Amino acid sequence: LGIEATGIDSSPAAIAHAARRAQDEGLAGKAVFRQGLAQDLDLPDGHFDAVVCWGLVHYLDPAARDAVFAAIRRLVRPGGLLIATLR
Repeated sequence: LGIEATGIDSSPAAIAHAARRAQDEGLAGKAVFRQGLAQDLDLPDGHFDAVVCWGLVHYLDPAARDAVFAAIRRLVRPGGLLIATLR
């Protein structure tokens, strides 16, 4: 399968940890990690087939939550998938 993944987190430590785990799992070249905020990504519309928000939603205040979901709506291709965990 031609699967690629992009991991985004505001924490440099979380990005470093994820990159090490991907390397350990043999996913070098298939996973890219970027430090940043979901609502500030400079990626084209419809860039992703799916987005997974793991443990993010409950940390956000209402304004940030609205901005994050607006960004996800823009970044996921039509018919794409969103999976969001609350905790």
